[in-house]
Amino acid sequence: MRPTLPILFAEKDIQQVRVTQMVQAALVAGTVLGGSLAAAGPAAASPDSAAASPESVCGSGYQEIDSHDLPGLATVYLLYNGSTNCVVTKKTAYEGKPTFISAGVDTSPPTWEVGKTVDQGEFKYYAGPKYVHAPGKCVSWAGSAAPLGQQNPDLDHIFFSQPSHCD
Repeated sequence: MRPTLPILFAEKDIQQVRVTQMVQAALVAGTVLGGSLAAAGPAAASPDSAAASPESVCGSGYQEIDSHDLPGLATVYLLYNGSTNCVVTKKTAYEGKPTFISAGVDTSPPTWEVGKTVDQGEFKYYAGPKYVHAPGKCVSWAGSAAPLGQQNPDLDHIFFSQPSHCD
């Protein structure tokens, strides 16, 4: 079931809200909007590791360059190793219990292709890692989390970056 996201903005922002809703629906509901240029990354840390840091999940050489808090549920981390971006959404609540969580990274403008640039599902500790090799391009990164027993995140727990970290 695709979530319905309410319009909470002024009339002048309707076009941006519609685009945002489409992207949110793609990340939250798993709709594939198109292709992307994602690169495979190194092997990830065990998905059952509460102690795994975002750096260990992405692999050797990755360092955090940005993050966004999803209040009371998770933090979305953007990491970089000099050529490739990695995103991980790590839970801060309900650790060890499967709850919906997602992580995504793509070149801008993003296509948010589930499985290729987006990892989502009911995980115990984190979503991701997802990678994009984007030399000379801006990246968009995203994540979401839902509380225990809820299938879809509310708007306070969905994050989409503007195009950023243009290397």
